[in-house]
Amino acid sequence: MKADNSGITQAPSLSQQDIASHKALIGFDDKDAKLLKTHGAVVEEQLDAIIEKFYQQQLTIAEVQAVLAVDERLPRLKTTMKQYIRELFIGDYGSAYVKRRLEIGKAHENLGVGARYYLAAIYQLENLLRDTIPDRDSQASAPLRSALHKVMEFDVQIVMDQFISNLMAKVKVAQDELEDYAEGLEEVVTERTRQLHELSRKDELTELFNRRGMQENMRRELANAARYKERLSFICFTLNDYRQLVAKKGQAIGDVVLNQIGHDIKAQIREADIACRAADDEFCIIMPRTQSSEAEAICKRLIEMFKKDNQHNLSFSMGISTTNSDEVMETDHFINLVEGLMRKAAGTPGFNVCVGK
Repeated sequence: MKADNSGITQAPSLSQQDIASHKALIGFDDKDAKLLKTHGAVVEEQLDAIIEKFYQQQLTIAEVQAVLAVDERLPRLKTTMKQYIRELFIGDYGSAYVKRRLEIGKAHENLGVGARYYLAAIYQLENLLRDTIPDRDSQASAPLRSALHKVMEFDVQIVMDQFISNLMAKVKVAQDELEDYAEGLEEVVTERTRQLHELSRKDELTELFNRRGMQENMRRELANAARYKERLSFICFTLNDYRQLVAKKGQAIGDVVLNQIGHDIKAQIREADIACRAADDEFCIIMPRTQSSEAEAICKRLIEMFKKDNQHNLSFSMGISTTNSDEVMETDHFINLVEGLMRKAAGTPGFNVCVGK
């Protein structure tokens, strides 16, 4: 497995010898493969029911539910899981099969699903698949039960190799950073100081600027606008009923919604624009050299984008104001002005935009 200094890993590959070794450790042989392939048609008949039961169980776990709630992830995962189960009974467990399992391990890490949740899911899936075996506890079905357990263990070995390899890569990156620190202490301290300053201005969840960062950027951009006789637009909006959502469904679901809004904002704004999360449920966008009409267009696009996946019946209350090219505006006054427009918009239910001068 390879890793660069950013900690990004490439999926490891397994040789034929490695694959044979994994199988030998659990006694997985051609007889098991043939038994599994013979049972594939039975599983296919019950596949939809298995998928529904599996995800009903998964959605009882808050951490997993938060991951599955993003975008249209659940329907896609159900389709992927169908293919995953079919391949358990394919009868061929060579290089192509192992490669797909390694990709699954990498996908779980990218989704932020920890090893313990993966192992719990595998345990639940095996129990569901055992239910497809006629007389599942009889002596006659023992070879098929054994073959099923072996192929699940084979999968676990492969995927856990991926988890462990990625962990080792991250440890290696940390070691390299420590060596760099020892070689150039002054340079590293300077860089860490810069990063700490940046972190103090950023919101950890959305990676947007926090309120302190917003104020610093606003102060600079207002000064530039006054100096070069340019307009500056400022958008503030609040997520209506966010606190009720958290009270009802938990902080994990609330964080997923906030994170998605952060992504939506980044997708809509220009490189010169500055996106901020100014409070728990308040977002702001500083837009240099921007007319009010352009800011209104951004608001409309954000609303339409959010409506496409508005699973929790939330809405935006938005305030907009634009400076004149010949005026000097104080930072706190301008922020308070637009937040006041935002609160005025919140006086009417649903999505609303209140535009000032």
